[in-house]
Amino acid sequence: MAPDNGNESILLLAERVLENTKAISKYFESSNVALPTFSPTAQQPPSTPEFEELQTILSAQLEDLQLLVNGPPRFYRHFLMRGYEIAAFQIALDFDFFTLVPSEGHISAEDLANKAGLDQDRTSRIMRLLITHRFFQERSPGFFSHNSFSIALQRDDDIRAMVHYSFDEMLKASAELSVALKANPFEADSVHCPFFARFGTPIFDYYKKHPEHSGRFAKAMAGWRKNKYRWADLEGTVVDIGGGSGHVSMELARHFPHLKFVVQDGGDAMLAQGQRLLTDDIRDRISFTKASFFEPQKYMPASAYLIRQCTHNWADHDVVTMLRSIVPGLEGSPPGTPLLINDMILPEPVSQVPSIWERERRQADILMLICYGAKQRTVAEFRALLNKADSRYIDAAAMRYLLVALLVSSLHLSGAQGKERICPLKGPQFPAPTGLGSEALFRNATRVIERAIRANLTAAPYNETTFSIGMFSTTDDQLLYEFHHTDPTVATSRIGANEVDADSIYRIASITKILTLYQWLIADGDRKFNSPISDFIPQLLQYATDKDDYPAPSWDEITVNDLAMFLAGIGRDYGLNDVAIPGYITSLLPAMAAAVLPNNPENGIDVPQSDDPVCGYFTSNVTYVPCSREVYIQKVANLASSFEPSYTPSYSNANFAVLGIALENMLGASIQDIFNKSVAEPLGLRSTTIGNPLQTTNNSVIPGGGLTRSGWDDALGPLNSAAGGFSTTNELSAIGRSILNSTLMAQATTRRWFVTTTFVDTIDQAVGRGWEIFRVRINGHSIDLFTKSGNWGVYNSVLFLLPAYDFGFSILSASSAAGGALVSDLPNMIVNTLLPSLEMITKQQASANFAGRYTSDTTNTSVTVTTDGSKGLQVTEYIVGGVDLLGSVFALFGADVDLRLVPNQLYGGGDTRRVGFSAVYQPPTAIPPKDEFYWPCESWLDVDDFTYASVPLGLMAFDVDADGNATSVRLVALRETLHRQ
Repeated sequence: MAPDNGNESILLLAERVLENTKAISKYFESSNVALPTFSPTAQQPPSTPEFEELQTILSAQLEDLQLLVNGPPRFYRHFLMRGYEIAAFQIALDFDFFTLVPSEGHISAEDLANKAGLDQDRTSRIMRLLITHRFFQERSPGFFSHNSFSIALQRDDDIRAMVHYSFDEMLKASAELSVALKANPFEADSVHCPFFARFGTPIFDYYKKHPEHSGRFAKAMAGWRKNKYRWADLEGTVVDIGGGSGHVSMELARHFPHLKFVVQDGGDAMLAQGQRLLTDDIRDRISFTKASFFEPQKYMPASAYLIRQCTHNWADHDVVTMLRSIVPGLEGSPPGTPLLINDMILPEPVSQVPSIWERERRQADILMLICYGAKQRTVAEFRALLNKADSRYIDAAAMRYLLVALLVSSLHLSGAQGKERICPLKGPQFPAPTGLGSEALFRNATRVIERAIRANLTAAPYNETTFSIGMFSTTDDQLLYEFHHTDPTVATSRIGANEVDADSIYRIASITKILTLYQWLIADGDRKFNSPISDFIPQLLQYATDKDDYPAPSWDEITVNDLAMFLAGIGRDYGLNDVAIPGYITSLLPAMAAAVLPNNPENGIDVPQSDDPVCGYFTSNVTYVPCSREVYIQKVANLASSFEPSYTPSYSNANFAVLGIALENMLGASIQDIFNKSVAEPLGLRSTTIGNPLQTTNNSVIPGGGLTRSGWDDALGPLNSAAGGFSTTNELSAIGRSILNSTLMAQATTRRWFVTTTFVDTIDQAVGRGWEIFRVRINGHSIDLFTKSGNWGVYNSVLFLLPAYDFGFSILSASSAAGGALVSDLPNMIVNTLLPSLEMITKQQASANFAGRYTSDTTNTSVTVTTDGSKGLQVTEYIVGGVDLLGSVFALFGADVDLRLVPNQLYGGGDTRRVGFSAVYQPPTAIPPKDEFYWPCESWLDVDDFTYASVPLGLMAFDVDADGNATSVRLVALRETLHRQ
């Protein structure tokens, strides 16, 4: 739990409560779930991770608000009175009030007392105390009925098992906590714990003696589980160690019919119960074996070993024994076989987590102490036990066959794969969100990010780095969020800024590559991208010479596109890290290497000195030696090739230096003048330059005041087009906003720019025209993150654009001590925190704007659009002239065809009052086994399969009002407009 900042006012808390209450209401609406009430027929809240996160945040804020309003005296009175309320609840359980009150209607106090076998006075008093906690209700004097909370105890077996287990055993044992700790202050295990003190036997022996209680114990424990491993990736047999009656294996077997399970447990009663619970659909894939998890594992080979909700029941030394016993099984299984530990994970002290979330885990920890003399553990504590059991569990160098996955109960876990899925099209699943700055979910996410950053400001690399973060969207002219931190080297600098803000100027290094391409696209689009670069710089052919000793570039085959896509195959740099000449790079080498490597016949190296770099490198005192334009062209013309053009992506600054020269030749102006005219002036930029600023100002970020040492005043010559840019958080956001908005170029050009052009050797990372692209999964579909990072001297930066959400952010930094460590660390945290919120906001807005029933005033034609847990707007009704198209035309794909609408951007430009969608239709698709790659997702093959008069039947266009709310939908193929009801 985060430390109290002491400054949280009740007004601010109340505002946040209102924000998050609205966010939860939006979630209910977008999920088609009725808002909660106290009615016995009320629908239960959803159990999705997204809702649980909203629920946790709001609950913590409500509790803090109540604490501040009540103050300490009233708080202590209420806190200490809870014991009497628990006693009243115990009476209601023991006298069966929850069952005797009918599920419908009411019962008189007299009848309830008679049936319960208790006098009417005390029955009524107990009931009325419980009613103050929203258990039961008394609509008229002396007549009691259920509400949504009390009826749940009557109807839900898992809740009832949890309640009885807690009251009949755990609360009684907890009363012995102080006695047990005083008796054994330095020892804790199953015989030195409060449960043993209260019942005189270890908990597992107790349940063997009382089998009537063991079933509800198993149900209570089952209610805590969250199985979220990617089971679909496994093949073969899973060994469920300590699996009890096999509830979890049975559930998994039904969801993953390709898997078999062996349930191991030491209790005969549990195994017998499991055999009775087997059903025909899974009987041949689940077997039961008596085995102790303290004995060496005998079942092998396996595809995985699962130990679920066991480790928290045992003291540390027992857990070490347990983990050691699994090693023989892992050794006898294929390399990479995982050990899956499914248990609750405690947060580290002073973690940035909501108090409610942490309290639930701390309560569970004390419960383990009471029951078993055991504990819940942090990740660090688990790691220590694994290491003690067998160092191969955590030794990456030796991890040939031992792999550990902690399946933790957490706010940000991805769900398990189901057995079926809807295959989405690539691209946004809903229209991009608007007004992010006013969305509570977005503001909550930025608060989480800021808390995490502030918690790290006292440690490296955060405390050694000056940095600025800015978030922006296309629908907001100002930054959505900004955070700035000034480290001591900038705070005390005698030159430039001493405190950074959104107008502070940083070197942005290789983000300049995006600016260079942006200028080209603004000036000429991409129509000449397939032209050889020699068309723009003929001197490349003039200066190129035949090289027998190394391969030189084929400039008449290298296109503008090849250079932009990092596919030209030419070297990374001219001169920069060349060890043939003494300079900064050789000064970093060991003495012998620094003495021998420079090109000199006396060193035994005989290479033509005419090939030695004459510029483009750092001297030993870290001064950059720029090339003149003509010299650079002459030298880069003979820069050795690494690959043939279009062979494989390889990063190159030289690519963009050449592109910059080509752009200057094409437009007859310098790169800075082109930038000023095409970008800076239209966007009103004053601090962004390509090449050194004309002067150093109070906004310049120069750590330690070292103009040369920091790299601030390095003049890069032709390399300016690759790495010579300077900018601010505000102005980089204006540039990012203009790119996403197609402010300065055609939308078609922008869309082509936001396309993957080649992959590196992983499907999650790709390359575009200047972009470094990363692909992440959210809600079952992919989101492409278009990024560009940069580094020069002490400056490190990164720009992120997320076209799916019309959103972006930048991180600009300067650090003499930490280098780029912060910029490497922050993006993962920011993206992982923001994406779930952005996705949920997008879905909620789409539901509010488009979901509903649309009908015709004159024909029997109607369409119903909704949202569910999957991708896109779901069409659940599509009737034309009384004909059910879902049940006829689209059902040709299968009776269970699923029709989804995804944005098609066909009504962009000035037509902002119409939003277009195209349909994707398919039956739910089974997730293929891990080794089946051929056609796992075919939806893109079937777009527009069904047409009417040459127009796709799935093409729809919604007319929206000024707030984006749909008023009607145009069924484009049928040339008919339906109005929203």
